[in-house]
Amino acid sequence: MDRSDAVSLRRRTFRWGVGLGVAAVVLMMAWPLILANVGSSDPAQSAPVATMVTTGYSALMTALPLFSAVLIGAALVMRHAEAPIGEASVGEAPVSEAPTD
Repeated sequence: MDRSDAVSLRRRTFRWGVGLGVAAVVLMMAWPLILANVGSSDPAQSAPVATMVTTGYSALMTALPLFSAVLIGAALVMRHAEAPIGEASVGEAPVSEAPTD
């Protein structure tokens, strides 16, 4: 894989992770409105459509934040893996080039 392809993949992975995280936050904020209009707080006494909406929302709110965190973490790992071998990591002191006698 070419370096530019790897950078492109890392950026695309990070963007998808952030996008899924934003979608999860928007759905979380919109849930009271969705529940009041379509959903059901008691699945035993509701229409099948309301039960499906409530179940679908619960599945999305379980999956979206998890996939968001996994994709962002994968992008960070890809970024670390792309670093040159001699480059110091964050928090490490640079290695001195001075000869020691």
